[in-house]
Amino acid sequence: MSWFQQAANGTEADKEAVCLFVAVSFAFSSATIRVWSGFGDLSFGGFTYTGTGELGKITAHTEQIMLVSEKKTYQLTGVDPALVPEADFDSSFGRSVTEYFGFLTQAGAQVATPEINWEGRIDSCRRVDGSTPLIEVNAEYRLSLVDQT
Repeated sequence: MSWFQQAANGTEADKEAVCLFVAVSFAFSSATIRVWSGFGDLSFGGFTYTGTGELGKITAHTEQIMLVSEKKTYQLTGVDPALVPEADFDSSFGRSVTEYFGFLTQAGAQVATPEINWEGRIDSCRRVDGSTPLIEVNAEYRLSLVDQT
């Protein structure tokens, strides 16, 4: 049994070799930034996601027996750091982060509409300037704010 809701995504996931991609939507206070782990633009759900070549880095989480809120760190490379104004770093706490999984055919077409893999809220974010500038976004699972109240 697949955890995908759409049969086409489940069938694709069961294959021995697949072309999986990750797309993420960050709802910063001034604008929503949408990126995906490929090249060029990708559209689904009425929105366009900008390809970053490689999304950068997403922290992996380990499965646990205990019920704890899951945290993720997204390091966005290949995007213009000016896309997120410095003022957004302090005013984006609690705003939405949505991560999608999707599949592409060998020809580069989407197999089906990507599905939500994870939903969270921005905990903190910062811009790291250097030879390869990046935007780092720390997010917590969407229900973790309930735990903290």
